[in-house]
Amino acid sequence: MSRGWDPTRHRLAPSALDRVLATIPGIDSSLQRYFQKFENAQQALDAVIEDLKGGRDMLHRDNITLNDDQQALRELNRQIALGPLD
Repeated sequence: MSRGWDPTRHRLAPSALDRVLATIPGIDSSLQRYFQKFENAQQALDAVIEDLKGGRDMLHRDNITLNDDQQALRELNRQIALGPLD
């Protein structure tokens, strides 16, 4: 586990200063900042998963095309092996 994610390395309990700063818009508490790391990591993971799904779909389409091309090549080779049908 990465040390940056270890909750024991962070002071998560709000201090008096945290409570005062929480009244100012735009300033997050230690706990909020800690969980924002997870949200950012989750967003990155979601993007990677979507890219992998797109790659999987493309690979599936490529495999279908390759299979069709192989079948056409086999048929062409069969016709060449039989020679002209005139």
